[in-house]
Amino acid sequence: MRLGWMCLKKSDIEQDTEERLKKIETEKPDPGVHWPEGCYGAAHAWLLFIGPSPGGETLRNPNEVRERDGGEPMWNVIFNEPDEWKGGFRKSMRPLVEHLVGYPFEVSGKMYAFANLEWNPRSEHIPRMRKGLPHILRMLELTQARIALLMTKSAKRLVIPYLEDEVGITLEYSPVEISIPAPRGKHRSLDRWRVVNSPIRELALRYIFRLPRHPVRIFTEESAIQIAHEIRHAFVCDSEFSW
Repeated sequence: MRLGWMCLKKSDIEQDTEERLKKIETEKPDPGVHWPEGCYGAAHAWLLFIGPSPGGETLRNPNEVRERDGGEPMWNVIFNEPDEWKGGFRKSMRPLVEHLVGYPFEVSGKMYAFANLEWNPRSEHIPRMRKGLPHILRMLELTQARIALLMTKSAKRLVIPYLEDEVGITLEYSPVEISIPAPRGKHRSLDRWRVVNSPIRELALRYIFRLPRHPVRIFTEESAIQIAHEIRHAFVCDSEFSW
């Protein structure tokens, strides 16, 4: 299936998100859907964060089998658990979600989710994270996410080759020049992939980005807004938007 979007029109995004809201407000969720371990948030998420979790318990055995079922998908409920998470999550998640989706958190908070390859991002767990790749694809299919955000370098190294080489999705890589203050210097480049072709008809994904900084390391609302604006500018044809 060829996807011809060079960028997403603001009007298309608004129509898409409004249709999702209408669906979750007027329909009932499928009680038979269960998410893989380490995946949580909105069942019909427009925005999907992907990575290994920066927290969680240290595994006694890196070869421990990943649980098939995890958190229950949320339906017509604001996902505000990141407000209680450690590090920068408390400052970064709300402004990131608001400014990426384009609606206040009372609305956009119902349209984002997380898909984790693993609970722990330590390098020795890379083989275990590879086993989580099919779960990422399943989350993309179940949520019908339009935008995916890779939170770590390991997620980028694993997810992009998996989608291209094993799933058969054609991705067009086109990095974007940016200028955002960083803890040391500036972020000057944003990794961006556009979905050009997909053998999976049900997949709604249009763009993948690698976050310049993990949300756990974004400690101010201002930094989160700057990053969100750069990413949104990279996928919206009309970058001027307001609520």
